[in-house]
Amino acid sequence: MALRIAHVTGHEPIALDLSERSAPIHAVQVVCPGTHSRMRRAMPR
Repeated sequence: MALRIAHVTGHEPIALDLSERSAPIHAVQVVCPGTHSRMRRAMPR
């Protein structure tokens, strides 16, 4: 999957463990320009 993301976007993906309270970033969704989601919605409502 990482190779596909790099091929499509031109950038290597970065994985962050957001379960740690000391994580240097707070995220609510993953942004990956140039790819398509297989889910109909990004987040269930």
